[in-house]
Amino acid sequence: MTLHRYAGFAAIALSIAGCAFDRSAGNSMETENSVSARTLSVDSLLISNLVFDTGLTIATLRLDSGNFDFARTDSAGHGIGFARESGTAIPFEVHFWDARAKLGRVRVRIERDLRFSKSRILMQAGWGSRGPTSDSLNTWKGISANQQQKLTSLLVDDFEDANVTTRLPIPSSWRAGTVMGYTYTNPVNVPASRGRTGQAMYFSYTAPSPEYGVVATPINGPRSLRGLDSLVFWARGNGKVRVAFEHLTGNSGPKSWTTRALDTAWTRYRILPQDLDSPDGIASNVGWLAVRDSVTDLSFITQGGSEIFLDDIRLHGITPIDLR
Repeated sequence: MTLHRYAGFAAIALSIAGCAFDRSAGNSMETENSVSARTLSVDSLLISNLVFDTGLTIATLRLDSGNFDFARTDSAGHGIGFARESGTAIPFEVHFWDARAKLGRVRVRIERDLRFSKSRILMQAGWGSRGPTSDSLNTWKGISANQQQKLTSLLVDDFEDANVTTRLPIPSSWRAGTVMGYTYTNPVNVPASRGRTGQAMYFSYTAPSPEYGVVATPINGPRSLRGLDSLVFWARGNGKVRVAFEHLTGNSGPKSWTTRALDTAWTRYRILPQDLDSPDGIASNVGWLAVRDSVTDLSFITQGGSEIFLDDIRLHGITPIDLR
């Protein structure tokens, strides 16, 4: 098994070698009910920088056809389970499960007492409908909303620095532009003002509707954002903004987007994947399902105004591991 690490990040993404559940002594077991299990070393799941004073953490397992037999679960992930070697069930949460694509993301609670050297847990499969189920309440019990956010989301940028590079695991620079024949300013970090503390990014442009300006950043793609729960950001300005997840080759490519009106007052925007427009082919809008596994850029496309301020852009459901 391979443990991926990112400094300062307390959830763990695990890649498990081997497709089928082994049945050799000391490495797995199979019950009379055809429930098989693979042993996972807790030592290999842990990192030294834990968020919680209590010592517990959350291990995130990334499953695919190379490390899990999806035929042993149903389309929603029923049939998977986790337990101590004693057989006591361990709470877990299925973040997403796509049996057809053979992709899944599961978060498993690791209590303090399981952190002792050489402790092991069992990853089980084949329970069917009679087995344990995804249990978000007990998986996250005692973990504050702020701590949970640190484990399950990724800050794109908060603009609290002197440069225009992102806070992504592999930082990239914000870029700007507009339709040929019109003008724009390069993005710059400025005081947020209007009742908001700290700094924000400012971008201005001249491009009367239907023309547009754009400020965007690459995300070290193409990368899968299949686990995305929502994109949250703060903005103020005039006109409107189209928020786009794009797969760019050069300056063009397919995208999935949706439009929001801007206000001169700071406004919090929350965009779920289901909020994105249906595919219509306009400006290469192919819809979320077609672009979610190969996103290269996050773009804010401005129209009908002259300026936009952006702040605290965060991807919920995405972690640093997803973009490394």
